[in-house]
Amino acid sequence: MKERFDFIRQLLSKSESQQENALEEAQKHLKAIEKEMNVLQFKFDRTIAEKTTLSNFLTQITKDYEKHILELNQAKEFVEHSLEKLTSGLAYAKRIQKAVLGDTSQLKNLFPNSFLIYKPRDVISGDFFWTTHLQNTPYNPEKGINSNSLKVVVAADCTGHGVSGAFLTLIGITHVNDIIKVRDVHQPHQILDELDSLISISLHENATNEQIRDGMDIGITVIDNTNKKAYFSGAKHSLFMLRNGEMKRFRGDNHTIDGRALQRGFKKFTLYSFDIETDDVLFMFTDGAADQFGGKTEKGPSRKLTSKKFREMLLSTSCANLSEQKEKIQQFLAQWRGDEPQTDDVLIMGIKV
Repeated sequence: MKERFDFIRQLLSKSESQQENALEEAQKHLKAIEKEMNVLQFKFDRTIAEKTTLSNFLTQITKDYEKHILELNQAKEFVEHSLEKLTSGLAYAKRIQKAVLGDTSQLKNLFPNSFLIYKPRDVISGDFFWTTHLQNTPYNPEKGINSNSLKVVVAADCTGHGVSGAFLTLIGITHVNDIIKVRDVHQPHQILDELDSLISISLHENATNEQIRDGMDIGITVIDNTNKKAYFSGAKHSLFMLRNGEMKRFRGDNHTIDGRALQRGFKKFTLYSFDIETDDVLFMFTDGAADQFGGKTEKGPSRKLTSKKFREMLLSTSCANLSEQKEKIQQFLAQWRGDEPQTDDVLIMGIKV
């Protein structure tokens, strides 16, 4: 293009006779210039059109982005509001569960030298404990214990944890309270029989329902202060007694409390009856601690604590003051767990009778 303009300028600077001779060549250059200008105009128009399209596209993208941001903010507000309601609901459920379960002070009132470790995996727990002191209650020869002072301790692990497990704890506590305090059933194995029947009613179990597997593993210990005896029965739950440096196990039966109609006629819960001596210590616990992963070292990955190692730990940390043993157990479990998440609810009780 520049060369063509230079030629035109040179042509204009020549004389008329010289211009006439170069006129034909000049016309060719002018046509070429016009053609190139048309091409440039086309490219310019196309650039303007592309710019307009891009501008419209960017405008639409901006609108879509702003709309998306608005929707995300609305969703965020909804989630935050829902989470706030859920958190508030769980906190209220925790207060209800705590009110029904009671607290450490109730266990301390019954057994001054005792401890309770109760750590839900979530806000609310699928494990529960329950205690009561029965004084001068009516004696039922078939289902009772002839004593004017009975202390009852219950430890249970319901199916699941969190909300699902917590619902079952309320059902379990309600029925246990009714069986012991209203129906005056005080022998542990018969309490479990009654509880299994009531759970069947509560969960609407029947012979054809094979899907529901809700229930609880539970241990019930009754201590007869008057006659210095203790009674225990367990549904997949054992009682451990520490006496003179040795740990004895009262093994619960391999049945869970689930009200299964097909099994109820075959379930038999064993009743253990034994004398209690000064300085005997009774331990009741769920499987949450034993199933906790931890113990990770440079030589090996995390692994379960296991029931055997947990019992060995109980024996190795035993001391006269159970409050001190509680601290030792908590330190051990914290060190074992390390940075692993808590896998289950934890319930451990130690009682010096």
